[in-house]
Amino acid sequence: MSIALHASGVINRRTAIQPLRSFLFAPGNHPRRVANALSLNADAVILDLEDAVATAEKSATRGAVAAALALPRRPLLYVRVNAADTEFCYGDLIAVIRPGLDGIVLPKVESAAALATIDWLLAQLEREQGLVPRTIDLMPIIETARGLSNLDAILAAGTRVGHVAFGAGDFTLDVNMA
Repeated sequence: MSIALHASGVINRRTAIQPLRSFLFAPGNHPRRVANALSLNADAVILDLEDAVATAEKSATRGAVAAALALPRRPLLYVRVNAADTEFCYGDLIAVIRPGLDGIVLPKVESAAALATIDWLLAQLEREQGLVPRTIDLMPIIETARGLSNLDAILAAGTRVGHVAFGAGDFTLDVNMA
């Protein structure tokens, strides 16, 4: 079990791999929804910087999400950043890797190499922020046929992955089932 005190005053007592039964997504650009989500009893709240935020608002939303990391809360707090191959991912990670963050949700993971790259970047940012190494969980979302085909390699990449998610909506679009 790892124990860490966050700037938010939350003591994180989670085992290496903790089952998460409920996730509550909240768009990072709606402060009232964020505050409400943080007060509820979900296992984890995921503040969204990806699909729920319009392209024109993505940069401005990063600051609001970073500020939310210091708010009092009950659940674990994750941030869904933009996909690794977008122009937004790096800026998202720079903005939110700080005390108070329990994990990153990484959408549209299609290869072990992409996941390993983000893992490496997280390690550098944890060091810069003075965080204990490897305390930030990395949760890939498999949302494409290519990601599903590479699932074994993705999960065997030796990264900090403690949870994995399947994005059925985007997957059905990718394989022309919608």
